[in-house]
Amino acid sequence: MIEISERITRVTTSSDPIPPPTPRVAARSQVATVARAPSGARVTVEFSRSVPLSPGQQVRVRYDFTGEGHYMDCVGIPQHTYVVARRGHLVVFHYRLSHWITPSTLSRIRAKPA
Repeated sequence: MIEISERITRVTTSSDPIPPPTPRVAARSQVATVARAPSGARVTVEFSRSVPLSPGQQVRVRYDFTGEGHYMDCVGIPQHTYVVARRGHLVVFHYRLSHWITPSTLSRIRAKPA
């Protein structure tokens, strides 16, 4: 497995949207949708390399989630997104890897002192 902790170009998050409860009308009764707790956040880590990964190559990306030294690992097979090839420069291969962070993990991160 390849370990990656440098050349991380972007880290983005998107949370699980929770729509407001709206009543659903059944044939003979009304059933209200029950509000639910958020189920976490998807974190997408983008990184680049000067050497391409083999197809199906599993990697471990270690990234600083909060920018305060709270490192997390994302393990999986990254998606190749694009290649930058400019005259006079090294070819750069860009990849993306996502994983899901649970609410308990998010609260532990927020609770850690910097």
